[in-house]
Amino acid sequence: MIFVMMADYAFAPWVSLALEALTRSNPSKRVLIYDLSDLPSPRLADAVRQHAVAELIPWPPSCWSTPGWTHAAGFEFFWPHWALKDELKRIGRVVRWKLFGQRKDSWILDKTESLQRQRRFVTIVCQKPAVIWDALQRSGQDIAFVDADAIILGRFDEMPVPNVNCAFTVLNEADLRVGVDTRCAYPEITPYSAINTGVMFFRRDLAREFIEEWQREIERVPHMYAEQTALACLLWRADHSIYRHASLSAATQWFLNLPSGHSIAFALLPCAIYNLYRLSANQVVAEDVKIIHFVGSWKQTNKWGTVKKICARLFARTGGAPQ
Repeated sequence: MIFVMMADYAFAPWVSLALEALTRSNPSKRVLIYDLSDLPSPRLADAVRQHAVAELIPWPPSCWSTPGWTHAAGFEFFWPHWALKDELKRIGRVVRWKLFGQRKDSWILDKTESLQRQRRFVTIVCQKPAVIWDALQRSGQDIAFVDADAIILGRFDEMPVPNVNCAFTVLNEADLRVGVDTRCAYPEITPYSAINTGVMFFRRDLAREFIEEWQREIERVPHMYAEQTALACLLWRADHSIYRHASLSAATQWFLNLPSGHSIAFALLPCAIYNLYRLSANQVVAEDVKIIHFVGSWKQTNKWGTVKKICARLFARTGGAPQ
């Protein structure tokens, strides 16, 4: 099994941290890192150069497959409930920034800039299916795809579940949502909060048809969580009960029928072990947790120091601290 990540220049520090973790938990394991920067990133190259088993693969926009709806999605798509109070708050924050230099990464100061940033984020995460397929063909091995902000603590020598073509991480029961997501302007009922694509496993013999179906679903379902909601919808076809936690077990297999008549077997893994995304600064991470994931606001600049401290505590289990 090899590991696969993708990142652009802005994620170079996260890639360095993720590789540092891998050298402890999975020494000598090959790592393919896809550089999604517009031009080859020297920062990513420097991060990768320090790890002999890591390989940087250019994946510029000319390689991208972009869903058409991203170009048409306006500000109101991503922020459908923006009201006068939000606009007044934005103006107040602009004043604070210009007069006192105060700002937070999460603030919307320029609506056009925020929209462009959101469109780019959605476009980047939609590259996951193509990157995964390329990695499978390039390596000829089973792969574990992990986001660059995920830290691998456990050892992986093989697929975590035998006899399946792929395995995905399902959210904690309290975070599962099936319905209409009122946070964005998409009116259909979907399992919009069910799967986190920050950790996924694929067997080397995965059918290309599955990747193509995922890509078609991304095009069909214009949702702010893009590839995650599309994948959750695709798996939902197998059985509308799959996200009921009472029936979840890593040993349970589901079968998704593809248009050709073939099917793929997949398993759902608990995020609490394979993709721990509920993290706090002083949290004690259980010994059986294999991967932690710094989602959402953890990427804000002012939290980087806390991220390094959390990782230092975890790395101490295997000796040493992050460099």
